[in-house]
Amino acid sequence: MTEGELLQENGAAFGNGDVRISNGSLGNERHNKQPKVVAAGTSGPRERPVSMEMKEPPDGGTRAWLIVISSFFCNGIIFGVINTYSVIYLRLQEELKMRGDPEASSKSALVGSLTIGATFLLSPVAGILTDKIGLRQTAILGGVLTSCGLLASSF
Repeated sequence: MTEGELLQENGAAFGNGDVRISNGSLGNERHNKQPKVVAAGTSGPRERPVSMEMKEPPDGGTRAWLIVISSFFCNGIIFGVINTYSVIYLRLQEELKMRGDPEASSKSALVGSLTIGATFLLSPVAGILTDKIGLRQTAILGGVLTSCGLLASSF
């Protein structure tokens, strides 16, 4: 069987005689499904770029990378505070002991536990809100709630 017959058998399309388009498999389509351009009259398939047009990057460009960097910093700050709670714990425990609280250690530990617990407990709620009202509105709502909570805890 000649190469042309194999190409016809594999569903190759013939143009005006100058170029043949092959799936490059020559009978074994399971392993290679990328189309290749083959010049007519050559002994075997060789790859050539089909189009040299410049296309927009699939990653979304600069805006997408700014979102990635912002998300990195948000997660870094949130989990940085949670993971360095031991520093805050000691200061909070000293403050409660100075006020004469007999349960200073357990109350101080409760703050850290509630922080990590609320983070993971409210994650499904944030996911549902993202599906219902969108990512931007959920982020704004989360920022407002966090700011209000931080302000309320300062008194």
